[in-house]
Amino acid sequence: MYDDNEISIDGPTSLTMSDNTANRFTSMGWHVVNINGHDINEINNALTEVKTKKKPSIICCKTKIGFGSPNKEGKETSHGAPLGEEELLKAKSKLNWNFPAFEVPSKTLRDWSEVSTKNASEYEAWSKKNLKVIKKFKLSEDLFKKKLKAAKNKAITNFLSHQEISMATRKSSENVIKELVEQNLNIIGGSADLSGSNNTYVKLMKKIKAKDFTGNYIHWGVREHCMASAMNGISLHGFLIPYGGTFLVFSDYFRPAIRLAAMMKIQVIYVLTHDSIGLGEDGPTHQPIEHLSSLRAIPNVKVFRPCDSIETAECWELALLNKSGPSVIALSRQNLPLIRNNEFEFENNFCSEGAYIIKMQKNAKINIFASGSEVSLAVEASKILLKNKIMVNVISVPCMELYKEKKLIENKKNIFVEAATSQSWDKWMKQGDIFIGLEGFGASGPGEKLYKHFGITADRIVDEIKRNLN
Repeated sequence: MYDDNEISIDGPTSLTMSDNTANRFTSMGWHVVNINGHDINEINNALTEVKTKKKPSIICCKTKIGFGSPNKEGKETSHGAPLGEEELLKAKSKLNWNFPAFEVPSKTLRDWSEVSTKNASEYEAWSKKNLKVIKKFKLSEDLFKKKLKAAKNKAITNFLSHQEISMATRKSSENVIKELVEQNLNIIGGSADLSGSNNTYVKLMKKIKAKDFTGNYIHWGVREHCMASAMNGISLHGFLIPYGGTFLVFSDYFRPAIRLAAMMKIQVIYVLTHDSIGLGEDGPTHQPIEHLSSLRAIPNVKVFRPCDSIETAECWELALLNKSGPSVIALSRQNLPLIRNNEFEFENNFCSEGAYIIKMQKNAKINIFASGSEVSLAVEASKILLKNKIMVNVISVPCMELYKEKKLIENKKNIFVEAATSQSWDKWMKQGDIFIGLEGFGASGPGEKLYKHFGITADRIVDEIKRNLN
C-alpha cells in the first residue's frame, strides 16, 4: 500500500521526483490498483481484489497529509510535527470527532478486537502449515552439523593433498561451496554481477530465472542493496541460509541492510572478495582500506578473514553455525600459500578461537598478529628472524569477534599486520606495540609491488622487530 500524498519532509514531491509510480510498477509486471486512500469501501475492495492475484500488487492510495486540518492539510508542516492544540481542535470539529484525547469509541475497540482475534487464528493456522513444510524439508540440527562437518573435512582433505599449490582464498571458498552443495545444506547463493570474480557459483547449482524459482542460485545484477535486503527476507523465512557475493569495497552499497540484519540477529553470509590492495590494478576505487574496521564496528557482525584454504573451510563452517547475526567472509584475489598443514588436527576448528598461534617458537618474547593474506608475510618474517636467533610467535586472527580472553596479547611485545587501517586493532594494542598497515588509500599496480610500495612486507616486519628490540 503506497501512500501517494505528494508530500515529503522538504515540501511537495515534485521537488525531487517526476516519475509515475504506478506506471513504474506496471512496467515491472506488478498488479497495480489506484484508489482514494480516504474511502473505506475503495480500500476494502482493493484488498479483496489483490488477494486473488498470483503476482505482487501495489495499491496506490491517493491521500492528503494532515487530512481534516483546515490550515495544514496537504502541507509538509503536518509531516513531522504536532498540529498544535488550536489546529487539532479545528481538525476534530471538521471531522465531527467529539471524543476527548486518548478515548477510543467502544464500537471501534470492538471491531479492532474482532480483527485481532481473526488474525491470530489465521496466523496460527498458517504457522502450523508452514511448520509441517519446514519439518519435511529442513534438516535437523544434528544432521545439519554432521553434513556440514563432512563437507568441511572433505574440502580440507582435498586442500592438504595439494599442499604445494598456492590458491586465492576466493577459489578455496568456491571449493568449499561445492562440498556444501553436494551435502544439500539448504543454502541459496548469489552474487551482484560478480559470480566469476567472487567464485560463488558452482556447476552443481541451478540458476533461478524469472519464470523458474526452483533453483538455488540468484544472479542479482548490479544491485548490492537489493541483494542484501532480499537475503534478510530469505533468512527471516527460516528455511534457507542465504549467501551473496560482491567485492569487499562494495559493502558500502548495502551497509544499511547489514546493519538491519545485525539488529534482527539473523543468519546471512556475505562473501566479500578482493579484500585488500592485493587485488592490484583496479586501483584505490576498488581497494578496501577502512572496510574491515567499519564492518567489525557493527554489533553482532562476525568478520572472518582466513589466511589460507584450511582457514577458509573453517570460517565457512563457523558462518553456517552462526545463527545469531550476519557473517562476513573476506577473501583474497591473490594466491596464498597453505600455512596450515598436517601438524594441526583438522577435526578441531582452530578459527573458532578467533586468534591462535599458527607458528610457534620456543621462548618467544614477541607476537606477530595478522589476518588473511598478511599471515603468510608474518610467517616469512618469522623464518628470517629465526636465522637471527630472534624467536617470535605468529598468531593468525581469522575473527576478532570470537577472540575474547586476549591472553596471547599479555606479557609480550606485539606487532600487528593488516593491509588496512588500524582502527579495529587499536583496542588490542598496548603502549610500545607496532601496527603495520595503511593510513591512506591504495594505488593502481600489481599487488606484490603495492605491498612493497606501502611497506607491508616480511622485511618491514623484521626491521620493526629488530628496531623494537634495540
